[in-house]
Amino acid sequence: MERLQHPPALQLRDVLGRPLRRVSATYQNARLDVASGSRLRGTTLDFWRHQGGYLDYGRHEETSCFPMLDAGTSDRPHLMWPLALYPVTGTAEVVFQYLKDRSPFNETGQRRELLQRLNKIDGIQLPEAKLELRPSFPIRVFTEHSEEICEVLDWFVHTAALDLARRA
Repeated sequence: MERLQHPPALQLRDVLGRPLRRVSATYQNARLDVASGSRLRGTTLDFWRHQGGYLDYGRHEETSCFPMLDAGTSDRPHLMWPLALYPVTGTAEVVFQYLKDRSPFNETGQRRELLQRLNKIDGIQLPEAKLELRPSFPIRVFTEHSEEICEVLDWFVHTAALDLARRA
């Protein structure tokens, strides 16, 4: 599969109004500490925040973490998140169910691209039949393959930013 080239970060920063950064060696050995069960931290999530995203946390029995991105404008928010992380049960869900209602991931091809990028990571085997559901993979894959996860998150943010530029 041909690797897509992203436009320069300066253009995307202008679109989103905040800086974007590329995956770097800093994130190669990142780990997510799930030992506490109530807090998720680590350089993968730090990378997400550096990309302009933020973290939201669930309020149910198990504290969940949602890497959120607002790919909208000040007048029109456009919230999306690629994953839901559950440290106690040890799963990471890919939220195709919610992405299917959010541009640009409302296009099956974009969700399929996300699935294919994730499936290249050792330990992730998401079936294509679940492109409208919430398939999961072990959270240890999220921690043990941080660099690859960051590359997928980088693609996700840039795809959302390009869509925002088209909609603007």
